[in-house]
Parts: sequence; C-alpha cells; structure tokens
Amino acid sequence: MRKLNLRKAHHDDVVDKKMNIIDVSKKFKVSVITAAITTLICTSTSNYAADLEIYKIPENSTGTATLMLMLDTSGSMAWTMSGSSSTSNSNPSRMSILKQGLKDVLQGTQTTPRVADKIVMGLATFAGDNGYIRIPAKPLGENTGKRNETVEKIYAYRYGPQGARKYGECLTWNTDLTCSNWGDEVSENITQNKDYTDANRACPTRQDQTCKVYYKNVTVEVDKTHRDDLITVINGLSANGGTPTPYAYAEAAAYLMGTSTKSNINTNVQMYFVDPNDNTYLTCQEWNVQNLCTRWTGWTNNYNYSNGYILNGSGREKSPNSNNYYNGNYYWGSKPNNSTTYSGFDSSVEASKNGNVYKRPDSIEAQLGDTEAAANKRECSGQGIYFLTDGEPEPGGIAPDTDGKSGTAYELMTASLGDKASLFSCANSQLGKRTPYKNSRNAWSCVGNYAQTLIDKSKNPLGLQIKTAVVGFGSGFSSEGSNDVKDAKDWGVIGGGKWYVGTNSQSVVDSINNFINDIQKDIPSMSTGSSTIPMDALNPEIIQPYAYSPQFEPKADPADNRQLWFGNLKKYYVVNGGIYSSDSGGNAYTVVKKSKLQDLADIWAKDNIEYPENTPIFKKGGILSQLILGLVNGLNSKNEPIKEAGRKLLTEYSFDGTADEDEQVSRNFNLKQISYDYTTDEKTKTDDSDRIRSLMALLGINIADSVETNGADLSTANAEENLRQMGSIYHSLPVLLTQEGKAVAEINATTEKVQISTASRKDYIMFGTTQGLLTVVDADTGVEKFSFVPKEMIEKQAETFKVNAGSLSGGKNALYYGIDGEWVAHTVYVTKDDGTLTVKGASRAILGKTPAENENFDGKQWVYGGMRMGGRSYYSLDLTDIDNPKLKFHIDPSSGKVYSKDHPEGKLFSAIENMAQSWSKPKLDYVNWKGERKLVMFVGGGYDAGGENGDGLYAHGIRTGYAGYEHYNYVQDNKKGSGVYMFDADNGDLLWYANSDDDGQADVEHISHSDMKYSIASDIKTIDRNNDGIVDHLYFGDLAGQGFRVDFNGTKDNFNSQVNKILDLHINDNLSTAGTSPRFYMAPVFTAHHSAHKKEGAHVVIATFISGNKSSPLLGTVDSPTTTGKTDPLGLQYDGVYAVYDYDIHPDGKFFPNTNLDARTLADVDDEESTTKLKLISTVVRNDTENTLVKGATANSTSGWGGWYYRFDKKFDGSDADASIVKGLSPMIAMEGSLYVTMYDASNNGTSSSCGAGVKGHSFTQRFCLPTGVCPENANYKYNLGAGIVGLNVGSVDGSNTKSIVVPDPDDICVGENCSPCTGTDCKSGQKFLSAGGSIRFIPNRWFERYAKTE
Repeated sequence: MRKLNLRKAHHDDVVDKKMNIIDVSKKFKVSVITAAITTLICTSTSNYAADLEIYKIPENSTGTATLMLMLDTSGSMAWTMSGSSSTSNSNPSRMSILKQGLKDVLQGTQTTPRVADKIVMGLATFAGDNGYIRIPAKPLGENTGKRNETVEKIYAYRYGPQGARKYGECLTWNTDLTCSNWGDEVSENITQNKDYTDANRACPTRQDQTCKVYYKNVTVEVDKTHRDDLITVINGLSANGGTPTPYAYAEAAAYLMGTSTKSNINTNVQMYFVDPNDNTYLTCQEWNVQNLCTRWTGWTNNYNYSNGYILNGSGREKSPNSNNYYNGNYYWGSKPNNSTTYSGFDSSVEASKNGNVYKRPDSIEAQLGDTEAAANKRECSGQGIYFLTDGEPEPGGIAPDTDGKSGTAYELMTASLGDKASLFSCANSQLGKRTPYKNSRNAWSCVGNYAQTLIDKSKNPLGLQIKTAVVGFGSGFSSEGSNDVKDAKDWGVIGGGKWYVGTNSQSVVDSINNFINDIQKDIPSMSTGSSTIPMDALNPEIIQPYAYSPQFEPKADPADNRQLWFGNLKKYYVVNGGIYSSDSGGNAYTVVKKSKLQDLADIWAKDNIEYPENTPIFKKGGILSQLILGLVNGLNSKNEPIKEAGRKLLTEYSFDGTADEDEQVSRNFNLKQISYDYTTDEKTKTDDSDRIRSLMALLGINIADSVETNGADLSTANAEENLRQMGSIYHSLPVLLTQEGKAVAEINATTEKVQISTASRKDYIMFGTTQGLLTVVDADTGVEKFSFVPKEMIEKQAETFKVNAGSLSGGKNALYYGIDGEWVAHTVYVTKDDGTLTVKGASRAILGKTPAENENFDGKQWVYGGMRMGGRSYYSLDLTDIDNPKLKFHIDPSSGKVYSKDHPEGKLFSAIENMAQSWSKPKLDYVNWKGERKLVMFVGGGYDAGGENGDGLYAHGIRTGYAGYEHYNYVQDNKKGSGVYMFDADNGDLLWYANSDDDGQADVEHISHSDMKYSIASDIKTIDRNNDGIVDHLYFGDLAGQGFRVDFNGTKDNFNSQVNKILDLHINDNLSTAGTSPRFYMAPVFTAHHSAHKKEGAHVVIATFISGNKSSPLLGTVDSPTTTGKTDPLGLQYDGVYAVYDYDIHPDGKFFPNTNLDARTLADVDDEESTTKLKLISTVVRNDTENTLVKGATANSTSGWGGWYYRFDKKFDGSDADASIVKGLSPMIAMEGSLYVTMYDASNNGTSSSCGAGVKGHSFTQRFCLPTGVCPENANYKYNLGAGIVGLNVGSVDGSNTKSIVVPDPDDICVGENCSPCTGTDCKSGQKFLSAGGSIRFIPNRWFERYAKTE
C-alpha cells in the first residue's frame, strides 16, 4: 500500500504548487530547480479587485451644482463677434451665437452630452439700468407641466437580404411611445399596406444589425421640464440697452443668497446736518443701531428745507474735509433708497421672490441648518454665478467713493449681504487699480471685493461658498485688451470660477460645462484598484519584486447607463511588504494609501504625457499610455515599407464574403490579424458594417455611422485618442509568462546567502478585460505584444469596442464582462546549449515512451482560461511561439461542442451543455489516464447567473441583466453549473466528469453523487500525495454549503474515481431560510502536518474552506440592493472558515478509501468530540502556561474532532457582527503553520462618504495557526487591509527566498500611532510580518518519476 509521503521539518510543511520542469537529460539543473520549488506556501494569491455591488454612490445624500446664469443682453450683443452691426447667416450676431450655445448646453451635441437632469440652473439677464431674474433655478429634469411633441412611433423593423428577410413587430409601447415589447421575428412581411414611413436605423433589438424601421409621426402630450422652460426663455432673448455689470452681479448673488438689492429699511435716521449760518449741509452715509450717523460726506450748498425731513435736535460735527468742528441742526427722516432704479428686484419674475426678498433655490435651502442631511448636502454641493458679458461696464448711478463706503454698487451689494453688510467695503480691492477705464462708474473695486465676499463663507449671509466664472464674449477679449478687459479677467480668477473667452457657440458649451464640473463636488465615479503578485514559473523559489495593479473607474451613479467600465493595468514595486511606485519604497510612494489610490506614475507610464485637468487616475500611465493606436510604418515580407495597424489584434473569427452565404463565417485556429484594410479586402469588406466599425475602433480608427464601410479607404486614417481605452480587469488577474531565462546561483546582497535567481529573462504579462480581449504585453515596457479577440466576443459584444462602449444603455446591472475569468499558464522548459531554459525547443525522444508522453518533455507554453460573467466558454492558446500564437481549442457549452484544429466543425460532448458561466480557474495537472500520463484541465461546472443557460438574461441578443445566484436566497433546481469536468489539456476533449446524474454521456468517464446538484464556481484543488506527479484527489465546494473530495485510482486499463461529501452546511431547500446556505466561491487550502509532538500540533491532513456571498457582498446591510439582496441580517447565516481533518486518506495512507466518514457538520459550544463535527474556535491564541498540548481541535481519527471552524461574528475592532455581515471573499494563505484568513466587513463605510462614489466595506486579515486552529504562542496577528474587498499577496522579504505576506499599505495595518498588528505577550517588538521559507532544502524525492511512465 502506498503511504502518504511526509517529511519532518523545523516547521509544519505545507506543500501546494509544483513547477513543471523538463529535460531530464540535464539532471543537475533539474535537481536545482526541483529543490527550489519546495516553497512552503499554499494559496491562490489572487487579489480580487472587488465585486461591483460595493461601489456605491449614496443617492439620498448626493448634492448637486446650482448655477445662476447672468447673461449680457445689452445692445452690443446684436453685433457680430468682430463688432460689426452688419450680421448674416455666415456672420451671426453675438446674441444668436449665445442662444445656440445655451441650447447646445441643454440639448447636447454629437460631441458633448447635454447637462445632467440633476444640475440646478436659473437664468437672469442684464441691460439698461439693472439685471433681473427671468427664470428661477431648478433641477433641469424637474417636471413643470405638459407640452405637445411630435414623435416617431415605431411599429416594426426589418433586416436581412431579400429572400431571407426577418421582420419584428412592436406589441406594446411605453408612455413615451418607445417600444416596450417586441414580438418574435417572422419571415412574413408585416408592413404591407400600413402607410408606414421607413428609414434605415440602428436595429432596435440587434446591436450588430442595421435595420429598416417602420414608423408614423404621432403628436403626443409629454412632460415639460425646467430644461424646456429654459429653452423657451432663451429663444425669446433680444439685445438692447447698456451694460450695468456691477449691479447685475449683485442681483444674481442676492437671488442665490435669498436676500434683495433693495433696501427695505423705513426707520427714521439722522439724515442731514445743516449749518444754519450758510445753509450748507453734510449727508449721512452710515448709521449705528441707534440710527445716529457715524459717517458724514462732504459739504453741499443750499439745503432744501422743504424736502420733508424733520428737525430733531442740534449738535456739533467735525468737517470731513478738515479738523474744524461746526454747530448745526439734525434733520431726520426715512433713509433714501437711491439704488431703487438700479435694483432688478422689482423686474424679476414673481416665482423668484418670497415677499420683499428673493426665494433662494431649494438646492441651497437644503444645505442650511444643523441637521445631518443639511451637512451632507453642504459637503456634496456647490453653487456659482456664470457671468457672461460682451463689453466694458457702463452702469448709471453713482460711482464708489475712495473710502469704499458709497456709490450705487456699494448700496446694492450691502443690501444683498443682509446681516453681513457691515463687513463689506469697496476699498482696498484687487480690481479698479488700473487707469484709464471707459466709464468712471465701472465699480470694479466693488466687484472685486464682492467676488471675494461671496467665496468667503464667513462674510456672506448664506454661509456657503459662491464661485464666480466670468466669460468675455467677443473677439475683443481674445487679446490682452483694455484695462476693463484686464480687470474682467482678474475678476474670474478672484471669483474662483476662472476666466473664459467666448467666440462661438462651442465656447459657451465648454465654459458652462467646465464651470459645472468645477463647482459640483459629487463625483460620479473614481479610480480604484488593488494589486496582485503573480507566481514565477521559471523560478518559483524567488517571487519577483513587482506587483501588477488593475485599476478601473466604477460608474456607480445609477444615472450612468453605460454597460462597460473601463480600466488600465499598471506595474509597481514590491518593497518590504508593501507596494510602491518607487523601488526604494517610502510612504510618499505608497500606491494605495489609507485605502485611497494615489496619483503616482507607475513603471510602465510613458514619459512626457500631459494629461488634462481632472483626468481620472486610472487613465494615466500603465498599459493605456503604451497602446499604439492607428497606423504605423512597417515592412512587409519583402522588406518594403508599408502602413500597418499599430495594434496586433488576433482572432479566430474569419469572414469571407466571396464564399457561399452559409460558409462565409468560419474559424481560423492559426488566428488572423485584424488589419486596417479590412474595409477594402475583397473577402472582408462586405462583413457587417457595424461589426467592421467595432473592429476598427479597437485599432483606434473611428468610422462614422454616415460612412459606408464597404470600400472605405483607411490608409490615411488618423488615430482617435478617445479610443485609447480598454475594459476593466476585475477577476482575470495578471499572469506572468516567461518564455526563457537562465537559472543562476548568486549571493543575495542583503542576506549574503546563496540563492537561485534568474537572468536574461523574456517576460510577458497576460490578462483578460471586460471589453472581451485577452492581452499580452511586454513585462518590461508594458507595450502590447498582441491581443486575442474571440469570435464569440466579436459576435456578442462588439459594441463595447467603440468609444465609451457605444450605444449600449443597460447600465451597471447589465454590464458586459468579456473575458473576466482567471487564466493560467502551463509552461515546460527545455535547455539550450548555453544553459538557457526556454519554451521553444524539444527534447530527444525517450525509448519506450508514447508520442503523447514524449510531448511532455517538449518545451511549451499553453494558456487556459474562462470568461467568468462574460460567458460560458473556456479557451486554450498555444503561446510557445509568442510571435505566432495559435488557438488550441474552444470549449463551447452553448453548442455542446469543443472546437479545435482537428475538429473545426466541433466535436459534440452533450454533457458540457449543463456548464454555466465559466468562473472556475482552470487547474492543469497530470492524471494516470488508463496507463498513460496525461495533462488535463479541471474546472468546476460554473456559476448559474440565471436565464435559460445560466449565462444571465438577454433580449434579442443584448444583455439585460443577471439572476440565479445573483439573488441572495436563490434555491437552485436546474443543476446548471453543477459538477466537475476534466478535459484533455491538448485538444479539449471531455475525458471525465462528476455530477448528480445517474447516467453519464457515452464514451466519457462519469461518476455520480446525488448531492452534487448545485453550481460549483470555485477552482478545483488537486492533490498529489506522493509527489509522483499524478493527481490522487480533488477538493472543492459548491454554492450551497457543501464540500467534496474526489479520489482517483487509475490503472493501465481503467480510470476509477469516487466522490465523497466531506462538509455539509447546506440548509434544506424546503425550509424558510432555503437558499441562504454558506457559499464556497474559492478552492479550499490543503495542508499536511506532522507535528503531533508539539503544542497545538497533529499528524493530519486538512482541507480548509472559507465561505461568503461574493455575489452579494453587502448582504445584510442597509446598502444591499433590495432587488437581489437583503437589507438586514435576519434569517441569514454566519460565514466562517472550516478546517476538515480528512481521516479517510490519512494517517492510514489510503489513496482510494473504501469507507468514508460522514460529511462534517458544525458542533455547538457544548458538544462532545466527534470525528464528524467541527469544533467551534473562538480564541485563536494560547495565553496560558498549561502543559496541555492541544486546546484547539484535537486530531484523532477515532476519538478526536472532525476539524474546527471559526465563525465570522467579530469585526476588526473586536465588536460583535450580525449574521452575514462579515464574509470570506478573498483567498486564504497557508504559510509554514500560519493560516491567513481575510474577512470583509460589509457594514463598514470604507471610503464611501456623503459625497460621490466610494468603496463600501472593509477588509482585514486574521492569522490562525494550523493544524488545530489555535496558535501555541500568545501572539495574535490581525491586519487592516483597507476599504473594499482586498486580498493578501505573498512577496519576498529581501529579494531572497524568504517570504511574507504583502499588504496594500504597511503604514495602515493597525489603529493608532506606532501601533502593532500583533497583540499578546509573545509578540516581537517591531515585527509587523512573520517570514517563511529560508535556506534551500534539497529533497531528492523521486524527481525522475515526474514524467515516468505510469503503470
């Protein structure tokens, strides 16, 4: 009987990954590398980017931008931009240009979307003596009544060539007369004799088709919005009168502040001081609270005693012009309102007023007060005045005096400032210092100080910041200009809203949109991302010191209807347990600091690129900056200069328009390169025009809808920068591909010890994107080597290749995911004469081996992967010759076929039709296949995302959403995605599968287990127990709380297998809480231990599972979507980590046991020890001095526990957590006796605030000790990882083979200054991370059997 091959070591050994090496003729090199693979790390160190539900924009507290337009309608607005009074269609008036620009802002253009409905906008104009409010500020989308509109009511559509036409009929319509329900397509012409109008349009139900649509024009009553009202007012604007700039400015501000420019004080005050000797008099300018004058202006002759003022006492006053005092009489009366003529309050629409003051906009009113709601609105909102003028100020009234406390502008502005009026003065202003000005009453000094007052919350009665943007409208503002122009420019700077020059309608659009962006504080999305450190197949002993960070922009705003999120991939350094943009590390270079992605250049960032202001972080640097768009100069096979596409896009999709119709589309397994001459090539130019536009968009070439694609000459096409885009990288995490390199022994500069390293490497990075591309880039430069675009991506989601993902509008709940699955590489190296290990080459044939076995010795690099939420397929590419990649096979559950070069028409395997979305990362390993050593690929059956095939919901080929396990309490009864499948890794043939079916497919090995009827989305853990290179066991869990083990026993003639359930947390489907069983989305960690002689030790093997609802990460919190989740924890289950002692296969050494223990269940606190129950562990470290060896879960196959579990009922701070609040959503890491378990607390706010998008929740890692769940020493390690769903990485400590965990921000792993992640008396001072590995230990453990013939 074969025994489990365990060896003693200083620590518990955890053996997981093995490297596929090669060329047994080079025994020394093989031995060295084999020694190098004894890394004691067990994990899939994927760092998941986080699932989309956690990206939030808090709709209830989100603020907005309030914008008051104050527009010049003076007489000069009737002139042309150059100042001529002669206008024409080709040389329109400034007013015409302004009106067009304003309508473009509100209605949108082909290049600029209309301003969002939530923006609050009002409109005022100024001319003559004042400015006034024409329409109050309201949200543009607010309903204000009804109006009639003529719309096209579409009744039917048609597509296809004559003789094969299809018709679709609309069955029901929405209230706006858009079709709400299309009937099934028919061949019969349903449009005859219907009096329809027809036109060629984008097909209503088919994104890849142009249709003829049939419609009638119908007049309907529709809702009228504030946007419509503004357009009506704009259409009625006309030019006439002067330019009262300062008075209009005060009017706009008074409206926003809810005050008035009219003085409403009727109290009698000291008004005049009269010298009776000569009837000269002083006039009062300021009064105190007793209404006594505090400031008089200079002497005036001939006081008018009949003016109605009353004598009220006498006194003595100092002359303002000298130090002399004079006796005289005081005359009292009402304070005069000299500014009445210049106030626009009386002329403003009644809807803008509230009695004697303005009614400020509701968006501003909501920000006032001490409530939390008001505080949130203040944090998220902004307001401003957009002031557009075409000339110098020419106000009437009285100019400001040098003391700054007089004049018409001063009076209007102080009136508007209400109880803050006494703080205002026109003196000492930054404006009004130049000379000369066109008009002495310009009041620039008042304008400058008023702009500063509006920005200063403490100096205006609103207590809010009001910015001012100034637009000089006319050609005269384009140059340095007059002193008035110079002050106008400075005005915009002082006002905080900038200065703009307007010369055409687009400049109006741009300036308004820019100002809105400036004043609004809520951000509809933000850049985010986390990093991963891929394994190095060439030398897994030394982890490369680089991390790769997928960054993307989640469009979390519900108003954003885009069906694709864009992203980037960047490269950073790993230094001392953290990830930095500098190879020396340091806090200033931390990539993710305090959970916030920093704006730091990465290694791949292209130099000398200036990004526009407010460019999202994810768009800067990285692969995006290196993407070569459009056409470049190249050479053909004859070394002649040619134009060629900058990107190398490959696909198996092959179109030949010269072939018979049913043979035009085929597959090319050698892969075809998509060229810019697709539109002129005789074979491809007649392909679907919309598909061609999409393919050219990937090359960076935009073909307008109005351009006919057939025959279009693109040889001079320019690259479009707005096509510099790539889909996000959510779960298809970067894979390091090494084509060749040398294994060398060197002395580590830090440790001064000998280590195995590599040199002369040719490295690439591979990843998939939601846009549907599998991309390979040069690992040093980030330059794209090639991208593979599967045929099904071209057929299913080509619209996402276009600018901003084209016309798709289903929003975040119906996103396209493209190639979203994790990929893996199978790399075999052979040795060149100079010792270089390479994938390009073949070893000599070995006597006695079959051709298939001899191929195991050939160099190769084959890659495999699925699509996760992008589809159901699995693909394999041969990258051995990376300059000429080839498609090995395509597993297509939708057709039930496997397509390969040998079977381009597809080989039927009906069993795979039950596979759902391909979430399971392929696991490549060798099995004893009936006496032959065979490389195979294991995958789980997939994820049931709803719909007929488990691939989500579609309508006429367009994705509309997801269901199935997207619902937190889904009770699956269709078996979609259940089972485990084993495929031939060379040709894709299905060899074996396990599920709950009694009978399997003929000619395919099959095993049944009645409980294996729920989706299996996780990776499959393969175990080779005796290091002979052959898989003995599989471990995996499903989405219904069950864990399984499969045993293999291959012989020369048979492939024997059996399935056993080893963990059962399933809630019966007929209970009220059905569907809420803990879910297993990740493969278990398998560890082997030989430490029974130690405290908290055991001789045991363990399969450790972790649960958490990855489809509903916010489940149980108020932020959980009500359509798919639950906003409270009632009736939900606690998640946890579950360690199963697998006594069936150890210590008795059975590889194919004929008896098995029952599936483990959870023990209660008071339960007795049982080999079929898991003990609850609540204390994870020993803090006692007792001699008891084990206080955790005792391992004994007859009298011990069946393992242990830890319930996720505590948050990072130690406080209690309700059921399902804390989840396990990231992979575990087992490393030399430590088990690092990362948990996600959904109740934590993360980076979400009351403003803008944020990442909800918080991740932290708890260290457990294996095997018993309890650490023998009193040293409890717990790490804060930051906001979102974050996972750990493993990296080198000092560039050697000593390793530790890697966290996003080493300075933010615990709470408090100079804190430590470790608590307990046995913690070591200054030690943040525990290290593992160390000196190489050579194990000559039958390495030659790795590729030996299996008997």
